[in-house]
Amino acid sequence: MQKYLIPVILILVSHQTVSVAQDDVLFTIDGIPVYLEEFERVFNKNKGVPGYENMPVDAYLDMYVNFRLKVLEALRLGYDEQQAFIDELSGYRKQLARPYLQDQEMIDRLVRDAYERTVNEINASHIWMTLPENPSPEDTLRVYNKILDVRKRIMNGEVFEKVAAETSEDPSFAGNHGNLGWFSAFMMIFPFEDAAFKTAAGEISMPVRTSYGYHIIKVNEKRISPGEILLAHIMVRSGMDQDEATAGAAEERIYRYYDLIRHGLDFGETARLYSEDTESSQNGGRMRWIRSGELPPDIEEQVYMLRDSADFTQPLRSIYGWHIFQLLGKRPPGSFDEMEVRLKDQVLADEMRMVIAEQSAVNEIKEQSDFIQYEQNIRYLLEVLDSTVYAGQWDPVVAGDLIEPVFKIGGKEFLQQDLAVYIAGFQYRPENESLEEILGRKSGEFIRDKLLEYKNNRLEDDYPEFRDLIREYHDGILLFNISDDLIWKQAVQDSAGLREFYEGNKSQYMWKERADASIYTADDAAYLDKIRKYAKRRHARNWSVRDMLNLICENDTSDCVVIEDAVFERGMHPFIDQMKWKKGVVREIQQEEGIRVIAINDVLPQEPRDFQEVRGMIVAAYQDYLEKKWVTELRSKYPVVVHEEVMKKIAED
Repeated sequence: MQKYLIPVILILVSHQTVSVAQDDVLFTIDGIPVYLEEFERVFNKNKGVPGYENMPVDAYLDMYVNFRLKVLEALRLGYDEQQAFIDELSGYRKQLARPYLQDQEMIDRLVRDAYERTVNEINASHIWMTLPENPSPEDTLRVYNKILDVRKRIMNGEVFEKVAAETSEDPSFAGNHGNLGWFSAFMMIFPFEDAAFKTAAGEISMPVRTSYGYHIIKVNEKRISPGEILLAHIMVRSGMDQDEATAGAAEERIYRYYDLIRHGLDFGETARLYSEDTESSQNGGRMRWIRSGELPPDIEEQVYMLRDSADFTQPLRSIYGWHIFQLLGKRPPGSFDEMEVRLKDQVLADEMRMVIAEQSAVNEIKEQSDFIQYEQNIRYLLEVLDSTVYAGQWDPVVAGDLIEPVFKIGGKEFLQQDLAVYIAGFQYRPENESLEEILGRKSGEFIRDKLLEYKNNRLEDDYPEFRDLIREYHDGILLFNISDDLIWKQAVQDSAGLREFYEGNKSQYMWKERADASIYTADDAAYLDKIRKYAKRRHARNWSVRDMLNLICENDTSDCVVIEDAVFERGMHPFIDQMKWKKGVVREIQQEEGIRVIAINDVLPQEPRDFQEVRGMIVAAYQDYLEKKWVTELRSKYPVVVHEEVMKKIAED
């Protein structure tokens, strides 16, 4: 998306403003008016763009006219009718429209709630009763009533933990007795999280439906979050189902490593050598930043008790094995401003939260669009809906005579036939969903889709800033495509034109006077005399780097000196700049250890650079040349008339 938002394009945004008076026409191109209001808006908008802060109005106007000329040419050549352009603009519009089709106030509220649920946290227990996959209404009601009866037992005085032990279907109950420990935002599925945070400490929630079944939640405690903790650990794997001998050997190993670090062996080195967590061991056992609730409660309690960096725990047991944890750092929760962007990304990525935001937006659109629903006409479809829908074979033709409206949006009616076609377009139907439920669900989805479509189709009319942004992309893509075809590709592919341009402009691509020099670096000063001796003769004898190494190092088994050959213009190397530029000049550079010698092999005069050496620069300059030529042609093709009396209004402002 960014390629169309380069500064020049940002400056050259425009849209036709037909409501202003005719005497506010700033200029015309081939008789097409461009209005003062349009130009002033983009001019003022981009005063702060780097490179354009102090640009005079007349220079800005000249650039703006050139832009409008190029876009007009693209339109006259049919670039806006190309399928690639249509698809690309449509893709960008879809992305840009997304925020307008969501309830931003609701999203902001969800972000704020997420922050409050990040800086505060809950310790809760639950009783869970599962639902079968694709539950029928009878299944749902049965499980709901069952867990409601369980809640009544607790509200009548029975101990939560006792009832949980008798009734909960949580497979992890044996390990945690229903206690989920501490948790905060995004750590539980949203309906569960929402119900837990809305329940007071010591209270029992009403049954909560999630994708896993029904839950009742007991909130044990609430507290301010202690923040995040950064740990390293040493791990010895030992599952809970291991035999006694294997488990004993694992315990013996972890205590041996514990003794090593207690007696001074570096924790990170011990982790690298012995930890069986391959993901962290190579980083000295370092883990990511962890929030409370992410570790088992008994382990979490121990690590949060560590006070100082580098403190470590005794060996601790988990269901995965043995661990020794070292504290690397702690940090409190950030401020809302610090966390807002990350939390908003998490909210937008949370499907269940976004269902709430979307439904809120749909409700708002209903109010804006004078939405009317005809429920009786929707239910009449049950007369023609049959069991073939479960196999995706129901034919909406059977609803061909049903022409009554099912709802109205902005004065437009949608008929029973339209809803029938929508239902038939989805092939999968859960067999345990009744025909009435299918009709209710699909009619709701159809209404939602059409309401969002209604809103989407009106965005340019309802939101001027959206209309301007779409126009920006429209014109930006056109400019990019036509410039790519006529300038950028042309400049790269026109070999003959490039060569001709180079030959005609050689004087602009000259090498300055240069020194062909060699830098010799050796650790041993004993080689200094040989380096000086052979460096002076090298150019005349045409010795290569290997020849020089053989002469200087003689019988050494390895190279005794490092030789760097290069060509330098003045300003490229401080020591070479200080030398006398004469063939054969040798200078020793003082340094604390070893030696460094610089030799001037030759002095090269000013001369044109080779074509291949400056090809990139030639291409860029040739593109500028082609663009200027193109603009001249466009100004001749499409007459431009600037109304100077209107131009004066800008200066007066």
